[in-house]
Amino acid sequence: MSPSHYPQVELHYQPHVAAIRERILGDEKIARLLAEPVSEAQMLGFLLHFSALGVQMVEPVESWIRRAGAACIDRGFDELGAGLLEAAEGEAGHDAMMHADLRVLVSRWRESYLPPVDAASLLATPRTEAIRRYAEVHEETIAGEHPYAQIGIEFEIESMSLVLGPPLIAACKRAVDADIISAMSFVREHVELDLEHTSEDIAKLEAFLVANPGTGPTIAATGARALAAYLDFFTDCIDRGFALAASAKAIRRAG
Repeated sequence: MSPSHYPQVELHYQPHVAAIRERILGDEKIARLLAEPVSEAQMLGFLLHFSALGVQMVEPVESWIRRAGAACIDRGFDELGAGLLEAAEGEAGHDAMMHADLRVLVSRWRESYLPPVDAASLLATPRTEAIRRYAEVHEETIAGEHPYAQIGIEFEIESMSLVLGPPLIAACKRAVDADIISAMSFVREHVELDLEHTSEDIAKLEAFLVANPGTGPTIAATGARALAAYLDFFTDCIDRGFALAASAKAIRRAG
């Protein structure tokens, strides 16, 4: 639904996230991954790191949303708090999807390229600065004066999935082959579900802004911080994946 149906969001929220949203498809590294021909090794390298590092990104999400919902209720924002508690239930198990995708990708890489990779080593990668910042914005929101700003995080990250997900799936199919979709369960589910989620988010945000005028810039600033950290995480995965591909040698098969 057009933002014009949500005048408070359009006037008091959207202007404060416009700049960071432009980066989603305007970032040079992201554009290269999605639009330029990339090799199979480059795409597999990216997906390996996206899935392995992604576990650190998504594992705490259920807890973050649940705790933010509880904090909202504690401060009297009962309706939004209840909505966040309900949303938290839908985030359970997403780290398991990342683990499952990683196992498929490791097997695919080891069939085709040297040096070999293993899931345990990739999962043991230290937390990156982008992952630290992503966790920080959640924790500060939960503990701070404005736990309701969690709705900004939800809205921006789920909106990003709708913009970035379909071209990413298409680029993966071009670089590898159509069966790579079996190793993209996390991305696939978010593309399928986040259309409904973003419609719910914008309706919740509009209702909150009507009831609580003046909160739009604070919520938007929090959403923008989370989106910036997520996009840095994404480009980190591109850098690491392409570096792995640069050192890769295809395995020659007899016959």
